[in-house]
Parts: sequence; structure tokens; C-alpha cells
Amino acid sequence: MVITKITVCVVFLSLAMVAHALRCYVTGPSTTKGDLGTIEDCDNNKWCAKGYDDAGEYIRGCGMYDYGYDDEAMCDLVGNTCQSPPPGPQPWPKGATLCCCQTDLCNGNKASSYTCSTIMAIVALFSLVILTFN
Repeated sequence: MVITKITVCVVFLSLAMVAHALRCYVTGPSTTKGDLGTIEDCDNNKWCAKGYDDAGEYIRGCGMYDYGYDDEAMCDLVGNTCQSPPPGPQPWPKGATLCCCQTDLCNGNKASSYTCSTIMAIVALFSLVILTFN
């Protein structure tokens, strides 16, 4: 009986995590570190991205094609980290850095980076404990 309950929890958690699109913070082309913008579902993107430079200008998005950047290709090169200067032939501003990540809301500030997946894992673990001891 316990195995069945564990299986149900694992399947539920897996489906819940796969069922939602990647969510990222999205801002306009030039904002500040403290402006996280809005939260958007990034249905066709596998990366959240954040770019900033020495002048303190930030940009966040899940697809910054509107601003002339192919962040999918750049993030494929950068991976889950930051790179300065970003890859590509762009004439980058001084101190330009591109950060890419693949979890919900990971392109915010560090204090805002709790992900939906982390919260769902905690809920699933709590549910598993309750089901196991009932």
C-alpha cells in the first residue's frame, strides 16, 4: 500500500512539473536591477535570460528576440551560468554580461529565485510523508 502511495506522489509531481511552461521575469529593453518586470509563461523557450552592463542597465526575458538578440542560441553556448562578454558578434556595451538559466523565475535577483519546481517538490514531499503515516 505504501508503494502505491509513493508511486501516485511521484507521478503527480512529474506531471505537475512537466505540465507548466518555463516562467521567466520579462522587462523592457533597459531597466534597473530592482525592476523584475512581469512574470510570463515562456512556452517556446527553454531558457530564461538576464543581461546587464557596467552602466547598471538590465534586461530580462524568456525570448529577447524583440530586442534583436537570439538568446536561445547564445544561451545554448553560455549554458546555466553567466558569461562576460556574451557570445556573438554584437558590439556589446562595457561590462556586458549574459546570464542564462532553465528553472522558473531564475532570471530575477538571487532573493527572488525560489522556483515553482522547488515549491512543488516540498509540497510533494510533505504529501508523501502524510500519506505514508496515515
